[in-house]
Amino acid sequence: MAAKDEEYVDLICRTFCTYYKEGREDVRCGTFLFLQRTLAPGELRDLIVTYGASCIESSAVYSRDVDVKEIACEECDFLIDGCDFRENRSGPPCGGYAVVEMLLG
Repeated sequence: MAAKDEEYVDLICRTFCTYYKEGREDVRCGTFLFLQRTLAPGELRDLIVTYGASCIESSAVYSRDVDVKEIACEECDFLIDGCDFRENRSGPPCGGYAVVEMLLG
């Protein structure tokens, strides 16, 4: 994995994702891909430091779910096997969801 990808894994997956497992970095969620495309690692880090990871997570109210689904979830690797959040909200959304929602807000 490239160092740049590792920064995103640190900032998004290890910080926010309850589903993250070491060694599975080849599979990426849609919000990871969106954030990687949209923000440089330094910008993402600054955002997390400014607002705080716990504040970002606790502010997720899913009010922009339609937008998040359109811009990020459509390309998600996990939709193939089923996404608990997308299918029936039986699980939390992926790690980058709260960050993307905050950016849209």
